[in-house]
Amino acid sequence: MTYQTRLDAAKAAIASHNASVGDDSHKIDWEKFATELKKMGGTSEAVLAACTWEDLEDCGLPRILARSIAGIFRDKTADTEPEKIVIVDDDPVKRAARMKPEELVTEYDLDDPHNPYGKRLHELKPHAKFIIIENGKVNVAASQKELRRVLDGYASRDQVTVGNEVFKTYRVGEKPDRYVKEHCIYGTPLDEDGCSDKGAAWGELPLEVQQLLNLSVLETNELIPSRYEEFDLFDMVSGKDFNYLAKRYPKAAVLFAELKGLGDLPKLVVQIGNGNGGGGKPNQPFGVNRAT
Repeated sequence: MTYQTRLDAAKAAIASHNASVGDDSHKIDWEKFATELKKMGGTSEAVLAACTWEDLEDCGLPRILARSIAGIFRDKTADTEPEKIVIVDDDPVKRAARMKPEELVTEYDLDDPHNPYGKRLHELKPHAKFIIIENGKVNVAASQKELRRVLDGYASRDQVTVGNEVFKTYRVGEKPDRYVKEHCIYGTPLDEDGCSDKGAAWGELPLEVQQLLNLSVLETNELIPSRYEEFDLFDMVSGKDFNYLAKRYPKAAVLFAELKGLGDLPKLVVQIGNGNGGGGKPNQPFGVNRAT
């Protein structure tokens, strides 16, 4: 506390006293007290700290209040215990560099594998599989255990048992394949709401209508998509029932009946992701396709 802050604290204590006593005759005149204090030599921080309650009583303070203010003047808390300033460096690159391998797993983001934590995890063991995903999220504890295993020199495994379940392992940057609705005309993935990337709601058509259209494009060539803009094509078939379209695409309708009997109609499901669930080479976002 500085000289002025000590005086300010004393003034506040006297003001509180004055507000409590009610009787004006018992109130302390701050200006008179301050003048008497300076007359006695209370002109510096060190002198105030040396004041006794008797000294302050001589300046006009009642005894108990004098004891309290003497304590305020002697308070050295601020002098002996300076405020501690903690500087937190929230730079993720620096933070990732300080973290232990297992700690990095807690910050790993499936949707942002290129962030500093994912990059450092990749650098630790570039080609190893140790990420375990359960219900669409990283199983942190299991992944940490598998990471420690490969860091200790063991070969990474394609699958591991966690509890009573077997899980596939993934490299940093890989995600499990997902299966979504397929555009019945163009074979591309539809969004979750069943719309194409242009917004046409192909997924809302009855499944058998979509299957018939798919056969008419891929198998019988009765429908040639390149002749139409997508929305024109969608408007042409939406709202039409299966029987109406069967008459328009009769060859596809015959094939539909045959395949239905065999249980082999188009599934209209497409695989997306890079977990290599459907075979082929995995799509490694860090440029690595080699197996461990």
